[in-house]
Amino acid sequence: MNRLRVLAVIWVVGVGLGTSLWAKSPISEPAEVQRFLGMLKTDRDQQALMALEAVEILLAAGELEAAKEITEGMKGFRQPVALNLIAAELGEAGDIGGAKEFMDRAKAIPVAMREREMEPIFLARNRALATIGEIDRAEGELSEVKAPGWKQAAMVDLFDFYDVESLPDRVAKVLADEERLPGEMRGTIALGAAERLAGEGRREEALELVLAGLPLIAAAPTVETLPKLHRGVVLLSELGKPVEAQSWAGACESLANAISVNAYWKARDMALAADALRLSGKATAAEALLEAIPNTTAGLDMVNYSRGGTFAAEAYLTRGEEALFHESCAHVLRFCAQHPHHRARAMAALNVLMTYLRNDLDVPDSVRAELEAMAKSIVRDPYYAGTPRLKNS
Repeated sequence: MNRLRVLAVIWVVGVGLGTSLWAKSPISEPAEVQRFLGMLKTDRDQQALMALEAVEILLAAGELEAAKEITEGMKGFRQPVALNLIAAELGEAGDIGGAKEFMDRAKAIPVAMREREMEPIFLARNRALATIGEIDRAEGELSEVKAPGWKQAAMVDLFDFYDVESLPDRVAKVLADEERLPGEMRGTIALGAAERLAGEGRREEALELVLAGLPLIAAAPTVETLPKLHRGVVLLSELGKPVEAQSWAGACESLANAISVNAYWKARDMALAADALRLSGKATAAEALLEAIPNTTAGLDMVNYSRGGTFAAEAYLTRGEEALFHESCAHVLRFCAQHPHHRARAMAALNVLMTYLRNDLDVPDSVRAELEAMAKSIVRDPYYAGTPRLKNS
């Protein structure tokens, strides 16, 4: 489990397929992300929000230098968050000096002491400390935190770094701590530990923890519930437990079907549920879910259409239909080009570009043409002036 790669673990089964029918031009997706981030300059908060998401996706895609460049132009409290994320990436790669440099830079940036600003900074710094081997220091800083939400979220991350031998005992204490720790958090820790134990060949311990964790995760569904349940089905399948895998795949299907058509993540969760069904041997049910995904965009308003539409487009990759994925991304851009506000159009372009980065695919000429048309429409907008790159805007 890696917080920097949460957005990258998006149920892609069919990527890496041939794309000879789709001409490619030499386009740099990170540079295009920079360009459209610059077009959000009339709303600095929205710009920084999208920039932070871009940094996370670029790091997951291995585009470290592009992530650094975007971070340089960020403003407000999200800049130290991004700097700490980069520090954690460097720490995981073994560059301890580089990680400390970015952590020091993050600490030097003055920010307000509002909780909504301090929490993400703290969480990113806490993980960065753990990646450079200072887990005792991370635990020490964690012990001084009063806000229970911060402490719980940071605790989930630290479990990535504990010695695998100590995991069963540590998780047992967490699972027993019903008074202080919410069930979803306890279940998430158990699931992450189960994945690590399975990777070490400790299958029985892994099975015990995943079966203990999944009911806790499922008890109070949120936007992040189904991705975690899908991870559980993957693990159960790997552990050779088809009955349990089928049961939880059915839970994924029920949850996906129950999500409102107005939710932009419905397509994502339906694709995850379909993959869970496929893994558990229910190919017909999986195909039925995948076929229904294009209809999920009908209930989306124009603000959420680009995010929900790109999730729906990604579902085509799970079926090996890359051509339809490209066509769908082009459609998202054409549809969102109708939005009267230039920032909404820029955000649509960013959502499409980051979808390509997330799936390690090149942007074909057909989609590039739509991106260029979108950029021109923004430049012509009377409420927008100029197209500087983010760091100069």
